[in-house]
Amino acid sequence: MQNIAKLAPAAETLPDTSVPIVEFRNASKSFGAMQVLQDVDLKIRPGEFVCLLGPSGCGKSTLLNLTAGLLQPSKGSAHYRGEKITGINVKTGYMTQNDHLLPWRTVRRNIAVPLELAGWSKADTRRRTDELLKKVGLEAFADSYPSQLSGGMRKRCALARILAYDPETLLLDEPFGALDAQLRLLLQIELRNIVRESGKSVLFVTHDVDEAVALADRCVVFSARPASVRHVINFDLPEDRDLKTLRYNPKYQEECARLWKLLTPELDRQAALGGKS
Repeated sequence: MQNIAKLAPAAETLPDTSVPIVEFRNASKSFGAMQVLQDVDLKIRPGEFVCLLGPSGCGKSTLLNLTAGLLQPSKGSAHYRGEKITGINVKTGYMTQNDHLLPWRTVRRNIAVPLELAGWSKADTRRRTDELLKKVGLEAFADSYPSQLSGGMRKRCALARILAYDPETLLLDEPFGALDAQLRLLLQIELRNIVRESGKSVLFVTHDVDEAVALADRCVVFSARPASVRHVINFDLPEDRDLKTLRYNPKYQEECARLWKLLTPELDRQAALGGKS
C-alpha cells in the first residue's frame, strides 16, 4: 500500500538530470495510409515547460499519446529517461480539453480516483486530497458535484486529479482552450506556479501563440501534416514572469511576433492544401 511519505525518492535514487526526460528519435506515426508524424527528433529536459504549436490536426496530440504510451511509433522510437516507451507510461499525467470528471462523484472523490486505483489507504487518500484541494483553491467545494461547478472549477478539479499520484511529467492537450480569457489567465498562473514549485516537466499543446510565449521555456513549431519539427525556440523571458502584466513587456511582444512569423508559413501551407493537412 502506497504511503504519501514515499512519494519523494531518496537522494541516492534521484534520476540523472543529464538524460532527457522525453526523447523522440526519428519518430513517425501513420494511421493506415495517413501519415501524421514524420521523422520527429526532439529532446525535452527534466523540469522544462515546452509548448507544442502548429496547424490544427498536424499531430501534436499524437506526440502526447506516444509519450503516454497510448500509441507506438510506426517508425523510430519514443523514450522516457533513456528507456524506450513500450507500454503505458505511468510517470505521466494526461489532461485534455475535456475534463472527463465523473458526474456521480464529488470533487474530493474525483481527485481520489487514481489514488484508489493505486490502492492507497483511506487515511492517506484523505490527506492527499486535502492537500490538493487547498493547492487548487477548491477546499470549499470538496463535497460539490461537477454539475455544481463553474468551468474554471472543473478544470482545477481535473488538474488536481492528475497531480494526485505525483506524475513526473504533465501532458496537457489544450486544457484551457474552452475557457474565457480571464479564467484562462487565472488557470495559467496557477499551473505555472504549481509547476515551478514541484519541478515537473510539461508538454503543453496549444494553438494560442500568446499562451505559448507566456507559459513556456521553449516552444516547438511543427509543420502542417505530416508533422515534423520546423523550429525550436527558447524564450528570453524571466522564469518568475508575472503573467498578469506580461503582455505589456516589450520582450514578450517581440517573442510573440517572432513566433507568429515562424508559424505563418505552416498555416499558409495548410490553407493551400484546403485545410486537409
